[in-house]
Amino acid sequence: AKMAATMNKRKADEYINNDEEKFVDLARTICKKVMCKNDASHDFAHAFRVANTANELAKEECDVDIIVVRIAAILHDIGDHKYAPSAEEADAIFESAFTSLKDTGLSLQRVEMIRFVIDNVSFSKNLEKSSVCTDAVRSGEKELAIVQDADKLDAIGAIGIARTFTFGGARKRSLYNPEKPFNTEVLMLSKEQYATACKDGATYDHFYEKLLRLKDMMKTKAGAKRAQERHDFMELFLKQFRDEVNGTA
Repeated sequence: AKMAATMNKRKADEYINNDEEKFVDLARTICKKVMCKNDASHDFAHAFRVANTANELAKEECDVDIIVVRIAAILHDIGDHKYAPSAEEADAIFESAFTSLKDTGLSLQRVEMIRFVIDNVSFSKNLEKSSVCTDAVRSGEKELAIVQDADKLDAIGAIGIARTFTFGGARKRSLYNPEKPFNTEVLMLSKEQYATACKDGATYDHFYEKLLRLKDMMKTKAGAKRAQERHDFMELFLKQFRDEVNGTA
């Protein structure tokens, strides 16, 4: 019993097995192959940053399968609907990755956990069925919470700003709408409203439709702390942005 208690108090980084690095390496190879042609807002560097952040967040949690965390973080966007030609092809990309992991020797239990994390990690899934994520945390499945937080963190702060304007430029969106006043209030949009806004909104508006909401959607203490710092940075940037557009700075 004493040994079990000690094990439960161990941090995630104590469970890393060098023999399991081959699964992480495979995930990285798959990720680079699939995402190498994406614009820089959603390329493999994004996935690798999410994995690095998730690894750091996991170190502050107990009873976490760090291999599941790292692989799910690396693969979470390989079938992103914004880049895949169709939903069917996106699903096929994920299934091919899962099959490769199983064929390399990763257990079915771990593959299914990775699938669960990836299926529920997105912002739109948070809006659609946030109870799934809450239940996952409550039942001890912290891997989902960690990867979600890491993915959200990469959407905010300095990196988030860079990614937002990169994506807007790639989709030929205006920086802001010069024909209407700047919005300065966070919009609490439903999944359907958010999907509509994403189709034709200016890049500036995306901060108020999504990014400034993220700090209040974090699931881990370590993630929440980092999110607050990055949130504050975005608010400073947006004020400066408005002032420069208005000619007051």
